[in-house]
Amino acid sequence: HGPWSSNATTKIRCFLKAANVPFTHKPHEDPGAEALKEYPTVDIGAHRLDDGHLIMRFVMPALSYEFFYEWEDKIVLSLEPALQLHASPDDWRKLAGYTHCVKGLQKFLMGRRESRREKDLCDAHLEDEDHKYEEGDEKSFAAEFKEAMAGKFFHGDAPGHVDISFYGMIAGFLGAGAKIATRMIARNGLENWADAMQKRIP
Repeated sequence: HGPWSSNATTKIRCFLKAANVPFTHKPHEDPGAEALKEYPTVDIGAHRLDDGHLIMRFVMPALSYEFFYEWEDKIVLSLEPALQLHASPDDWRKLAGYTHCVKGLQKFLMGRRESRREKDLCDAHLEDEDHKYEEGDEKSFAAEFKEAMAGKFFHGDAPGHVDISFYGMIAGFLGAGAKIATRMIARNGLENWADAMQKRIP
């Protein structure tokens, strides 16, 4: 469950696709889930995990991926806030058009709403003393990722946890042609990596 335009939700879908796990993506339908409607949740039988970070930590290792906690923290606690704060209204409009297939005035209004909503969510995260969210810089993250790559992918010849987590966080923006993602990829020479990831996880 989760919004189609949610980068965190898209990341979870990318992991499930990469692992060939069948799933159905639905909006939150539980009437009591109002407070959770902005966040990805996963139902496994009668059990529900309602936080993207928890899903990554406890479910994804079961998909046989080696889990890199330090990099996951960078992606969740630094890169995601950077995207929420630094994406322009035009970036959010493009994402809205790409994920919701809307045009014209509806696309404009939805993009403006998403931009405001994401910034409000990020502000709340940055004020949360129980976590260590920070206003990161997406360009610096991409440069650090590039420097740490062990080959065609971060993990070498095949994509692993860090590749999929990073790609999943920006896949919607890339598919929409949003500048916050396309510039970050181009400035750090990650075009071949992004193309390879798109072919692995369409």
